[in-house]
Amino acid sequence: MKALPLSLLLLTLAATSLAAEPSKPPITIEADRLEMRHQDGQSRYQGNVELQQGEMTLHADTLEIRQRDGQLRRAIADGAPARLRLPDEETGQLIRAEARQMDYQLDQDRIELHGEAVLWRGKDEFRGEHLVYYIEERRVEASGTRSEDGSNGRVRIILQQDGEP
Repeated sequence: MKALPLSLLLLTLAATSLAAEPSKPPITIEADRLEMRHQDGQSRYQGNVELQQGEMTLHADTLEIRQRDGQLRRAIADGAPARLRLPDEETGQLIRAEARQMDYQLDQDRIELHGEAVLWRGKDEFRGEHLVYYIEERRVEASGTRSEDGSNGRVRIILQQDGEP
């Protein structure tokens, strides 16, 4: 029987240790490289990063995981763009997001999107330079950035109307 490469073994151990609660599905992370620092609860994944937990998926170029007391607290993803798919457990709607940087703050139940950010909640679409999605409240905050001439950037929202009166 062949021995697993050390990097694959470390990656497996890291993914297993990140599961926030026993009742939640385990987190699986695949990447080209990993740097893990147990003393401060941080790990950094680089190169074609894929994170999956149940039906949630995250794809990024780099991913930094922060945990405290064995609990996953924060996942910061960078990409061109980074992409997230997250089912809403109550409504069944699919939440999709993409941005140059995503800051998923699990302990605050929110996702901050920075840089050419787009969020789709079901059929509705939100675009701006900076978006914040509050998962539990299903609330979106959007803002543009100041352009070189000093004017405020704009956000774009598309709300789909049902065909029923």
